[in-house]
Amino acid sequence: MVFTPLHRELGLEPSDLTLDLLHAAVEHGVRELDDLDWKKALPVKERHEEFAKDVAAMANSGGGMLVFGVQERDDRTSAAGALVGVDAWNDNEERRLRQVAYSVLQPPVHGLSFRELTDGDVRAVALTVPASSDAPHLVWSRDKFTAPIRYGAQTEYMNERQLEDAYAARRQARTDLATRLQDAATNAVLPLATRPQVWLSLTAAPTTPRPSYLPRLTEREFSTMVSKALVWNPFVVVSPTGVGIEPRPRYRRWTTTDSFQGVSERAVEVHDDGTMVYAVALHQPPDAQELDVHPKALHEAPAAAVWLLRHVSAALNPSSNYVLRVNLHSDAWPVYFRTYERSRLARRHSPVVRFEPVELTIDPQITKQRLLDLVRTLVADIINQGGSEQPSNIYLHRTISD
Repeated sequence: MVFTPLHRELGLEPSDLTLDLLHAAVEHGVRELDDLDWKKALPVKERHEEFAKDVAAMANSGGGMLVFGVQERDDRTSAAGALVGVDAWNDNEERRLRQVAYSVLQPPVHGLSFRELTDGDVRAVALTVPASSDAPHLVWSRDKFTAPIRYGAQTEYMNERQLEDAYAARRQARTDLATRLQDAATNAVLPLATRPQVWLSLTAAPTTPRPSYLPRLTEREFSTMVSKALVWNPFVVVSPTGVGIEPRPRYRRWTTTDSFQGVSERAVEVHDDGTMVYAVALHQPPDAQELDVHPKALHEAPAAAVWLLRHVSAALNPSSNYVLRVNLHSDAWPVYFRTYERSRLARRHSPVVRFEPVELTIDPQITKQRLLDLVRTLVADIINQGGSEQPSNIYLHRTISD
């Protein structure tokens, strides 16, 4: 179920996107808008820059839809005039167009969603371009960059002032997202830190939030995705043996916590908009001094969070990239990361007097091997701050099969 510019202009509630909607658009003469563009045919290879311009203009204007296979009326009103259909649509054609969006545009536009609409006789293709937090997107053409933008049915180019405003908006959006991720992590950890503990939080939010018109996340959906993700993990050498899920509703999210002897040790949250929080209390080694941290959780928590994110993304927002932020929470500093050297738990290394949050953007639906590589990168960025160099193969695989 989706809500598109077509639904809005036809006065319809959210529903599946079908060829019937295009027939209705032609019947009612729906006109092109900032977020709706009719295209008679699919882009040809020789004019890939034109397709890149159309995608960039939509992304720079808050997102929208390109519909291939609809011819405009010849009265210069930009109204839908006829459903003419397109030639054969296949995976190769989709890959070609995605490659244009990734290679010709700077920065690339992610999250494109192609939908083939057909009744067996006529075929059209609807391309949804999400609103982009990376705007402005520039098109490289004829030895120069341009920044297209939609004005009603027309595509124009940003001037200097508009580019300045767009870059300022991008910086502000990234600041706002970092604050939102930090707040989500703090709100998850703070109620659980009932005694001196060091917590590691991994918080992720989609760059294109899940539409608010979609149904709220249910307890069953939450329990299913969390239990599937936490009961087995392909990234770790010793996979978890089991996990208890006790879902609790919170404001526009579900949460569950694990406890041992009355002390909270892990919290998982999934929000209706696709945001996820995974927070774990870091255990101390047997010979620990105060604020020593065992290396096991420093390796396995990022692996668990990324694997959970893959499940959350697949269930709630499969076409969006995610920004993942890792932070350390402690009432006292410095914290010491212990590690293994020559199969023995090593002494303290450099004190962590201030943890620098680690942040990266990922597509959770890439191959498992590439996700494992990202997990190892995350772990390296974490343990480097405590004086350790490389992730330990005691806890994480180096390679896995897809």
